[in-house]
Amino acid sequence: MPAGLALSLLRPSQASEASIFLIVGGLIVLGVVLVLVVIRSVLPSGRPERGDRRKGALGRELRRTPDLPENGARTAAIRFSQRDVERGRKAARRVAPRQLEDALDHAVRSGWAEPRILLLMQERTVLRNYRCDECERDKRAAANEPPGCGFNAGYFQGAFERLGAHKARVRETACRRFGAPVCEFEVVTP
Repeated sequence: MPAGLALSLLRPSQASEASIFLIVGGLIVLGVVLVLVVIRSVLPSGRPERGDRRKGALGRELRRTPDLPENGARTAAIRFSQRDVERGRKAARRVAPRQLEDALDHAVRSGWAEPRILLLMQERTVLRNYRCDECERDKRAAANEPPGCGFNAGYFQGAFERLGAHKARVRETACRRFGAPVCEFEVVTP
């Protein structure tokens, strides 16, 4: 039954009371909506800003993102141990990620890396690794071992291969061992 018809069936005093009740109820609902909007605008959005140390969507602590200097810390000629690359690729195949975040999250949970996606495009992805177990280990490695983060490069390559990019190629463009604040990898998927 429409509200207007229901009010016309009531006595005038009852109709005025019902109208006041509806108006007050509507104002209460509007007040609650207004309070929720104000609370939403005052509280932080949950998206970390540069320099924040909050937990991300995956529960990872997001650290301040350092800028890479342009004074030679970047290099395109970092060599890898092929044995380390193959170990990394095998590790990615065992993880069997359904999406890239699964692979990165596994690296964080395992404690040997803290990678983050810096750039994600159709054929090119840039990953930064903020905590590299290999760089720490390489400081103590024998001089005859090739420097660079071969296991991480192989792991990222294997993850992209598991996700369907069968011709993925990875190169390390910055490395903590060579003075950069982070290790950075470029993944090209033709």
